[in-house]
Amino acid sequence: MWTRRELKTNAKAILKRNYWMAVVVSLIMTAAAGIVGTIAGMFSSVFSSVGISFTTLIENTEDPYAYSEPDLGGVLLSLIVVIIIIAAISFLVSLFILNPLQVGVNYWFLKNRTENPDIEEIGKGFKDNYFQTVLTLFMRSLFIALWSLLLIVPGIVKSYEYRMVPFIVAENPDLTWREALARSKEMMYGQKWKTFVLDLTLIGWALLGAYCCCGLVMVLFVGPYFALIEAELYAALCGYGEPVIDKNINNADSGVVDVNYEDVNDPAPYTQSQEKEESEQNEVGTDNSDSAADADGSADESNGDDAE
Repeated sequence: MWTRRELKTNAKAILKRNYWMAVVVSLIMTAAAGIVGTIAGMFSSVFSSVGISFTTLIENTEDPYAYSEPDLGGVLLSLIVVIIIIAAISFLVSLFILNPLQVGVNYWFLKNRTENPDIEEIGKGFKDNYFQTVLTLFMRSLFIALWSLLLIVPGIVKSYEYRMVPFIVAENPDLTWREALARSKEMMYGQKWKTFVLDLTLIGWALLGAYCCCGLVMVLFVGPYFALIEAELYAALCGYGEPVIDKNINNADSGVVDVNYEDVNDPAPYTQSQEKEESEQNEVGTDNSDSAADADGSADESNGDDAE
């Protein structure tokens, strides 16, 4: 069971431990997403300019001296072609670049819970089963879009249902898209409303990051903070242990064993303290067995003496 307070507290503690690297990784993702935003801006600008030209052309047809033969069909065709080209470029950039990058960024923030990962980890989505990753993220977006066509609410529900897919793909790149979506659905069962409320509590930070100091607040705090909260949510749903918040991470000294994030069968971390407790319990059980055996032997000897 997780609480919003625990996720936020852990996220802030981890951010303090490895602040600048978290900012850099979040900035890389933001900059990459800005590419798609720029393409969308180009789309809007071209659409507006062509639309104005189209409107002007229609209005000027009332003046017989303005255009002798207005080519309305050519303008309309050009508009459609421009829309299709820019939309296709934006889609391809998201599909083949942004989605795998999101997988790698999520994996970096997940590993950042217990260690100081290298920046190269953000390329995991491009290195491990790349085309399977692309397919899985595409199918996720497709299903959310199809459900959104019915009504807005089903699309929102599905977006929360498949929310953990990038983390699942990051840890298990060999899973098929059906398996990844099914696992996310299982993980988010009974958790969607709590996650929705968590998002509502972060709206203030999102607005502050978007409109304060020209986006610097978003870059320097809100972006990495949100990413760490998301990683903490996934870790809580998987049953991973508490994060390491000591700046001088030394797993051997802190009693925390490295978590194998790619282990599907045993997702929960295993600590040395737990191992020690189990060892002590086994020793106590062995001593109790020996004591019981000695008591039985003594009783048998006493019965033999009485019989004699």
